[in-house]
Parts: sequence; structure tokens; C-alpha cells
Amino acid sequence: LGGNWDCEPPDRALRDRQADPGGDAFKLLRTPSIAMLIGNGIDAPAAGSLWHLFERLGASVSLLDIATLGVRDLRRYDVLIAPHGNVDVAPLHDRRWVENGGTLVAIAGAARSLARARQFALTLADLGNGAGSAGPVLAAGPAARHFLPADYPIESGAASTVPSARYLPRGCYLRADVEAGHWLTHGVDARVPVLFREDGVLSLSGNAEILMRFANGADLPMSGLIWPEAVAAIAGTPCLVRERCGLGQVISFAWDPVF
Repeated sequence: LGGNWDCEPPDRALRDRQADPGGDAFKLLRTPSIAMLIGNGIDAPAAGSLWHLFERLGASVSLLDIATLGVRDLRRYDVLIAPHGNVDVAPLHDRRWVENGGTLVAIAGAARSLARARQFALTLADLGNGAGSAGPVLAAGPAARHFLPADYPIESGAASTVPSARYLPRGCYLRADVEAGHWLTHGVDARVPVLFREDGVLSLSGNAEILMRFANGADLPMSGLIWPEAVAAIAGTPCLVRERCGLGQVISFAWDPVF
């Protein structure tokens, strides 16, 4: 063949109790076919950052307009990515493509859209009214009171009647604890910062693997403004979930891990 080779001589792999390079011990790998949703309702910076990431990885990605998703044959794709956005991903509710071996990756707003539809294991947490019968008490100075909702209970001990969703943070960095030893979290630190959006809090209605969940109590906030109600509502909830579905899987991120 000529040229210089930086590999072991083939005869070394033919020793006793070692695998033959041409034998059945090795499974043939192929490049997966990846598609990503774009179009009306998909957040353009989120989709652009994902596309840029795959370009840097040298992976080809087909861009599918979400408006035409219902009439497309998805069997040619192994992976379908739904980036963050304020969009109804109803065409993704058909489980057959996933059950036949497809991998659906739903990110942030797309994951919450799946949760609202309750077609997979995800659902949205019911945040209820306030944080408990006693209600939160906040001793706030005059400068801080300017930023509080008019009905926020200050130094009163009264129960809040406003849904906790009102107090979800916007652009606040929170700590997430990582489940070690899984291929999805390989190489990731035990705790990572997550940029939280105020769209809702994920919960589970079925069996799934929780690979990352938000930290508890005082360990949750990292940077930014977060109300006590939000800490109580978010703490311990899942932010990376993998659900087996037939031969396929659904991977859901509560936040955008790329952008």
C-alpha cells in the first residue's frame, strides 16, 4: 500500500484470545443522519448556535421547516432536534418514528411543548398558589421594594395568592447536579450552571432517567435574582431527562445547553 502507518501491525491482533479485525466482534458504525427544525416559532439564535456547533464538529445537519414536518418522511433520519422556541411541536407527538429507533432531542421551549402535550414522560409542574400556608416573608429595604410585585407579602407573614410561576427567574444561573456514569453526562462536572428561562418547570409523569436535576435550597442560586417562591418551585426538579420509547429515545433539556 505504501506510505507511513502509525498503527500496530495486523498480526498482533491475531494472537490467541484476541479479536480478528475482520471478524464479527466489531460492529460496523455509520454516521447518523441528523435533522434540525427551523422556521416560524423556532428561536433563531438557538437554532443558529446548534447549527454552528455541528459545523465545528464536522457533522452534516438537514434543516427542516417545522411547517412541513407533518408531511415529511422522517424514516431517513436517525436524530431529530427541536431547538428552543415558542412553538407547538404537535407533529412530534407521533410516537411511531421514535418507537422505531429515532432519537428526538427537545430543548428548552420545545421540551416544555412536549410536556404540555403529555405524549411522553414529561409534564409541567403544578406550581400552585404561593409557597405554602405560611407564605414567604421578605424584609426588604425601600430600594428593593421598588422591584417587588405590588401584592408580594413583605414583613407580613400573609400567604401569597399569586401562582408561584409569577416568581420564576428570567435569565438566572442555577446549579444542577449531574448523574455520573451515564454516556450523556460523560466528561461533565458533578455540578454545572444552568441558565433558567421563565417558561415553566419540568416534571415527570412516567418512567424516565433523570440525568441532571436542579440543586436543593441554598445550593440552587448561582447568579441573578431569584425569589424564594422560585427556589421552592425549582429545587430538585429535572433538567435533563432521557426516556426510552420502543427502540428509540427522547432526550429533553430544560434549558439550552449550547446557546
